[in-house]
Amino acid sequence: MKKHVQRFFSILAIILFFVITYYMGRPLVAFVSEPGAFQAWVDAQGFVGVLLFLGMLVLQVFAAIIPGGPFEIAAGYAFGIVKGSLICAIGTTLGSMVVFFLVSDTNSCICSLKIQNWKN
Repeated sequence: MKKHVQRFFSILAIILFFVITYYMGRPLVAFVSEPGAFQAWVDAQGFVGVLLFLGMLVLQVFAAIIPGGPFEIAAGYAFGIVKGSLICAIGTTLGSMVVFFLVSDTNSCICSLKIQNWKN
């Protein structure tokens, strides 16, 4: 019984993750897909706009269902080629680090369970 409840909540958590990602990611992609409006927003925010854009990139990497192409194009348009490329590289690196640190402990547990099941 306990195993069924755990499986149910795991599936529910995965579905909830995709639903939240979809509803958060869609407006973000639409926002950065309009280069003029995005550049005006970045200019109005100043340095905080760069930090918020880095947060968007971290979210995009963490929630891989959100496409990354519009973010890179918007960064090049809003910040310029060199600065936009650097911001994208930093944001995707930070996002990858977040994902790595979140799964590093649980991944070893999952792998050992798979190996034990395979041996039996």
